[in-house]
Amino acid sequence: EIAPEPLPLIHPPHELLVSAYELFFSLFSHFQRVIACFLAQIICVTAQRLNGRQTAPTYQTMPYKQYGQTRA
Repeated sequence: EIAPEPLPLIHPPHELLVSAYELFFSLFSHFQRVIACFLAQIICVTAQRLNGRQTAPTYQTMPYKQYGQTRA
């Protein structure tokens, strides 16, 4: 009667898979935010470089002196 008690913990591998999946999903969601922020910055920088002529030039794409000369 003492031996069958630890069996329910080991018997269903589904619970172990679910716990491992939850741990992996929590880590993946955390890294997904970091990767999403990193990709968003890259996309913003590339979009500013591609659409630099249409949008207002920023300090990164064009210095302030050139911006004042082109505007004046």
